Amino acid sequence: MTEQTKEYQITLLFPPSFNQETLDQAIQKTKKLITDQGGSFSQETKPTAQLKKLSYPINKHGEAFYLTYNLSLSVLAIDPLKQELNLNKDLIRYLITNKAKTKEIPKPAIDYSKMVEKVEKMEPELTKKPTPFKKITKSQIEDLDKKLEEILNE
Repeated sequence: MTEQTKEYQITLLFPPSFNQETLDQAIQKTKKLITDQGGSFSQETKPTAQLKKLSYPINKHGEAFYLTYNLSLSVLAIDPLKQELNLNKDLIRYLITNKAKTKEIPKPAIDYSKMVEKVEKMEPELTKKPTPFKKITKSQIEDLDKKLEEILNE
């Protein structure tokens, strides 16, 4: 049986308390975990860790070093890699996602921009003043009550 490899993207979060040397060691340790599972990194970009503010605190950290890699890895190696990353005390959090290939959106068959030649300005309804409510007197209420009784008695 041949192993199927897929393209993934992994985002790693490291504590903000790390200095540059400790951060580099933690990155190398994490990269070694990935390569030990048979993963290979994409040569597209050389990511650098960036200190960013978190949307919400994670493990009492308000900010973290973000690092994102594109890699290819066997489908069978994902679960063991996740187990190893869960045991890694240097990581605050990680996220592994499938790197989906973008699809082209087809152009519409009809060019709607040519259909609209002129847009007329409409008067907003808010410029008209609302009509005030009429006050109902007590005698009008009594008349309504009498009519209601007549209807119900029939």
